[in-house]
Amino acid sequence: MDATASHRKLRCFFNPPSPVALEDGINRTANYVKSKGRFHPTGFEKIEIWDRMPKSWVSALKEWKNVVPILSISISIDPNGALINLLRSIDFPVNRILVQVGNVNTTTINRIMHSIHATVEEAPKYLKSKIELKRLHVYPGVAHGFNLGLHGMMNSEAEWALVVRPGTVFESGALKQLASQMAQHVRENPMKFGIGFSEDESSRWGCFAMTRRLVSKVGYFDENFYPSGKETADMANRIRLSGFQSLPLRHVRTIRASDVDDIAGIDMIEASKRAGAEGGAAAEYYARKWGAAIECPDMSSPACTTYRAPFNDDAKSLRDWKIEPHRRAWILSGKGNLAEAVKRDEEAGGAYADLGIGW
Repeated sequence: MDATASHRKLRCFFNPPSPVALEDGINRTANYVKSKGRFHPTGFEKIEIWDRMPKSWVSALKEWKNVVPILSISISIDPNGALINLLRSIDFPVNRILVQVGNVNTTTINRIMHSIHATVEEAPKYLKSKIELKRLHVYPGVAHGFNLGLHGMMNSEAEWALVVRPGTVFESGALKQLASQMAQHVRENPMKFGIGFSEDESSRWGCFAMTRRLVSKVGYFDENFYPSGKETADMANRIRLSGFQSLPLRHVRTIRASDVDDIAGIDMIEASKRAGAEGGAAAEYYARKWGAAIECPDMSSPACTTYRAPFNDDAKSLRDWKIEPHRRAWILSGKGNLAEAVKRDEEAGGAYADLGIGW
């Protein structure tokens, strides 16, 4: 896209202009100059327009193409150094790197934190002063981990955020390609483009970037899918029904360097862990929410549900979800006895905001 077209789109994006009446035959690319009373058909209108762009627009255009606004990851345990491999693979500027470590075991949290600090000291170019660490002394679940970056985006001026799963490593140049293409899609189609995936279909939900407009429409990942299972299928349904576009990002490739157990940070009896891993509770909740137990194979297919709204309730928007009491108790049981957690949850009326579980 040339400078003039970029300018027109940015101008409409940041400060929608009033219509300008131009005489027939006037070069439409010179709207900005004409509207300021400085139209001179010298043949260099494009350069003049570019030079007269407000600095904030120029800065925004450069920033979108040359930086990843937010990169977030949530992890519970890292025996094979997957998080460190991810951080070392960052070869492109990132404004903020959000890392959440959630585990009932304080020693595990401290070990991961120490390894992060050591990595920052060794490879400071793209990491120093960029990493924001968060401790959580209970395993929050995959959906909560995804929401870490989305909340960071919505509470800032970032237009999009990149979310990655543990075990992901970026190939050389992938982040540069990702930032450039996200900037292009957001700039060219800001009202319809919603989410970009890495090129490898097998790891698309392991590395994806969502825009703030999409999150404003469909909300955050539903944390009732705990500890993991079908949270991405639920989000995919909401994105399809919203009308926003999901696009693969060309040449953005990642490597699943290692598999990290999503529920390794839960201190529960093994039977509960197995039930969570097999998706029993999550599958039941998904079927109740969407009227179907089958997930769609990919984002390009139509929504695999007969419901047009969550729980088949037209009064509910795509954003609507609230953690159910028994699921909140299960999450909190990572800090102790399940019955004790249920009692505390009832006494507090489900208000466990201090633990960062649910919003």
